[in-house]
Amino acid sequence: MSFSTVQLLRVRHVLLTEIDSWVFVQEDCARTLLFRGADRSNKNRANQTAQELAVNNGNIQLADVIASFSADDVGKYGQNI
Repeated sequence: MSFSTVQLLRVRHVLLTEIDSWVFVQEDCARTLLFRGADRSNKNRANQTAQELAVNNGNIQLADVIASFSADDVGKYGQNI
């Protein structure tokens, strides 16, 4: 089976849209956890923080969300800060 250029471009567009959506979900999830008091300094079994893991996986936006969160923001979930 062979695909046309147009079909491949459509598939690429759908995949990129899904990836963008997934990145947004990850950032939103991280914000929710941080607002509810998650500890940014916790490490996994490989001795990596969530921020280090995000950087190592190329998700700089997520790493920035984690890095820019302030302890003063805990409990402000859903508020405009």
